[in-house]
Amino acid sequence: MSVNTPNVWQGGRDWRNISLKWGADPEWSAAGDSDEAEALAEARIDDAQRAYELAVAREPDARSHTGLGDVFLARGEWAMAAEQFVIACRLDPTALVPRLGLAHANIMLGTAHTSVSDLDAIEVAKPGDPVVRYYLALALWARTVEVRSQTRTGELVLVEPEQLTACEGLTRRLLALGVPDEELTTLAGTLLTAVQRGRRWVWIRDGAAALHAVVAVLVGGVGLALAGLAGSLLLVVLAAVVGAILVFTFVLRFRRLAWQVHADEAAALVWRRGH
Repeated sequence: MSVNTPNVWQGGRDWRNISLKWGADPEWSAAGDSDEAEALAEARIDDAQRAYELAVAREPDARSHTGLGDVFLARGEWAMAAEQFVIACRLDPTALVPRLGLAHANIMLGTAHTSVSDLDAIEVAKPGDPVVRYYLALALWARTVEVRSQTRTGELVLVEPEQLTACEGLTRRLLALGVPDEELTTLAGTLLTAVQRGRRWVWIRDGAAALHAVVAVLVGGVGLALAGLAGSLLLVVLAAVVGAILVFTFVLRFRRLAWQVHADEAAALVWRRGH
């Protein structure tokens, strides 16, 4: 099976996510150059899998298991990929490449929080490393997907205040990494803007709101005018208090945060809660 032609395969994000980690340790990676690695790079997935399985059976080492893990990533078999990277890490505990592969597999398994923690630890040991930062950016973005809720139509929505807080922190961290990936940074910037807009106050536009506003104006304004004409200080104070109460209840009832309005609209469609 070929996942695509070599040019299309090598130009896509899936191949970049799989292959980029090998550049984090060129010396370690160079020792693993082989026909099976070439087959995977050329999108000959069946050939690559057979070759790596033979290599693992013949003389299991961290590089062969990492390569086999990459084959499973290319096939979309995330759990099997993670298993191979775990074996590789066990065989060579100091190797960086299989650790990055495991972080990638965990992202795809929906446990990006684990990947973020692991990559944070790696980043401490290799501060500023562009490859490590790329995978950390992937994990941070994947975590924003996990945090948000999802509707039956596939839309990711912010329906809880904790989701806004989490997404703000994750996107700010992603952008601060300075990863030269326009798609990732654009996605993060768009989400951060959505969080900021979600915290704005908006008025609910409906007939009840309009009626309440009219009543508040009439009771407050007209009441003050009549009380003034009557020359009664008590009535003036009473009209002012009643008007203020009406205005306060109007604001309390008909002014809401934008994310709350959107959450109400999406409530019936949400099928997966963020976590």
